[in-house]
Amino acid sequence: MSTIQGIIQAGGKGTRLHPITLEIPKPLLTIGRRPIVQHLVDLFRKNGVGAIHVIVNNEDLPLFERWNKEYENEDIHFVVEESRLGTWGGIRKYLSHIDSTFLVSNGDELKDIDITRLLEAHKQKGAQVTLGTVEVENPSDYGVVESGADGVISAFHYKPENPASNFIMAGIYAAEPSLFAHAPNGENEYISFEEDILPLVIESKGLYECQVPGRWNDCGTFERYERAIYDWTGKTKL
Repeated sequence: MSTIQGIIQAGGKGTRLHPITLEIPKPLLTIGRRPIVQHLVDLFRKNGVGAIHVIVNNEDLPLFERWNKEYENEDIHFVVEESRLGTWGGIRKYLSHIDSTFLVSNGDELKDIDITRLLEAHKQKGAQVTLGTVEVENPSDYGVVESGADGVISAFHYKPENPASNFIMAGIYAAEPSLFAHAPNGENEYISFEEDILPLVIESKGLYECQVPGRWNDCGTFERYERAIYDWTGKTKL
């Protein structure tokens, strides 16, 4: 059995896709008649990931349980956030028992990338965190990384006006359990991975980049969701 565990962040509100996401969570929107979250599960399975933890909010849990039953997925575990805890707070609160390398992916993006390459780079560099990165035309809309030839990330800029490169965090990263020791906000359980955790890992020189070629689509807006449908199904606009 694989010791690599996966985490999918699927508890967001999807406000930019209202009113659709008032009825169905963004990770359950379909591409090619298949939910985005199922595409991610398929990607994890293809790359040998074992147990998968899906972080959801309490209101959406029945819909995710219905999805999981329909697709007969195995070794899926739901983590229910009673309140919003940020992109790291929920992981730290509910999943700090994980004791080996793990993968985290956003739940609202389509990816067909080489996770094995990401994991191998992570292990080879002895990193605490390795961000999978992709090249895009509009880096100012995302988190941009700056790194040297050795892959060590020296800076991370969220939605910069003047991006230093076109490589962005692709919403997926590998990490070590030592990351759970970080409690930058004291007793406050709300923790942002991008704003609170990454600066600490950069300071310790434990943050690396691994460029992961392949297909990647953000589905966070109507325009991007439409683009993803055409990119992944091969269909063209009428």
